[in-house]
Amino acid sequence: MLNIFRRKPDQRDKLIVLLASREPDPKLVEVLAARPEVILRETFTTRGVIRGLPDADLVILGDVIPLWDVDTSLMQHTLESTNIPVAKPEGMLAQPEEWIATARLANRKKVQYLPARFVLVTGWAGGVGKSTIALAIAKRFRERNLPTTILEANEGGSYLVSRLGPQLHSLYDVITGEGKASEWGGIKLHPIDYRASQVLSEDARMPDFLAGLKKGYTLVVVDASPNHPFWPRLLDLATTILIVSTPREDSLFQAETLLKELQPMRAVRPDLHVHLIMNMVRTLGERVGMSGMVDVSIPYNERMATQLDPHMADPILNLLYPGWTREANPKAAKKRSPVEKPVTKSPEKAGGKWRPLGKKG
Repeated sequence: MLNIFRRKPDQRDKLIVLLASREPDPKLVEVLAARPEVILRETFTTRGVIRGLPDADLVILGDVIPLWDVDTSLMQHTLESTNIPVAKPEGMLAQPEEWIATARLANRKKVQYLPARFVLVTGWAGGVGKSTIALAIAKRFRERNLPTTILEANEGGSYLVSRLGPQLHSLYDVITGEGKASEWGGIKLHPIDYRASQVLSEDARMPDFLAGLKKGYTLVVVDASPNHPFWPRLLDLATTILIVSTPREDSLFQAETLLKELQPMRAVRPDLHVHLIMNMVRTLGERVGMSGMVDVSIPYNERMATQLDPHMADPILNLLYPGWTREANPKAAKKRSPVEKPVTKSPEKAGGKWRPLGKKG
């Protein structure tokens, strides 16, 4: 079950200090306990740090124990994504007044803990809006101030470069040490064209790099083609596969083909979730006719696609994190969204063929 931790209302007369250390300094504990304006909380694991952030005004970070589901790099990326001051134990002992003042002045942002996801946005058919959807997912998720990255693994040129500009450093630059990953709205970008991908697919550093993405970010979105050289490694890392199609007959046929190709892996990977996303639905007849076989239906909206409106990703993020739409906009939860998950039919109404794509049966 998904746990979402949201910051409580500000306590103007108290500061919550999170002391993270497997062996906290007794002197530091004594100093903090003696301050009446401080509420001291302690943890000794990477997961404890992330879960303690929603209420923390100041983090004192020492040596903590890394856990299997929260790597040290993920903890560091999460801390960097927030505006919460982070002090070292020796620094806090040397200048306690300065750090307390910094904590009071810091601009608080909403922080929360969400489990990591490695998502492949894929499909055989071209022109279905796959790349636009991948970027919208990353853009919307980054609004939660959590570490987010997007990786390209497609045929042809780079969509990210054509959409966001030629100044972006490519994945090839990052792997070879010629540049650092570019950012867009706080999202780390890893664009690459197909020719450079073929070179990197033989690079011994790629497996560790891809595994590092999964450990270092809460959400990794991969805009992927099933015949890309990275595809086998990406499948091993994936937690969710989103197959994007449109109501076109050729697109639907290719989506069904990919579903069949993934069936053997789904049989041995019950933790792997596969969803069919129907994009560019233009008529009510198309929506109703397909509502028994798709997980999310996205109406055709050229303005939202052109402007990369992040709200178009809400129903998809609801698949990745149940309750996302309600948490993202609780006041509008009862209103009809311009992009929404269709009402699925019962097996009887769907001709006995319907079953959730993310489950076996």
